[in-house]
Amino acid sequence: MSADFNFSVVTMVLTMIFLPKVGLIQIEVYWWRERNNAVDFVVAKGNQFTAIEVKSGRVKSVGDSLIFKQHYPSALSLIIGSVNCDLEDFLLGKKSLFL
Repeated sequence: MSADFNFSVVTMVLTMIFLPKVGLIQIEVYWWRERNNAVDFVVAKGNQFTAIEVKSGRVKSVGDSLIFKQHYPSALSLIIGSVNCDLEDFLLGKKSLFL
């Protein structure tokens, strides 16, 4: 199975998780892009923001999240697939979406 396929499946699963919750817990789901930098999801609840990047395989760069944090210093940043936030823990709700 290729890394691109894994990334697509994870992105689809996360979309299926987030979208039903939009009405239930009052969150909004966006994406963020500035020039060549982008994060996969931005989840907002009131004035709290969390940038979420989905990585498949080895995490090579988190530069896009760092640039997002420069624009939104109070935002939480989650790198799903990293040592600090593996996919299973995230899907089981062991990682909070907001500070």
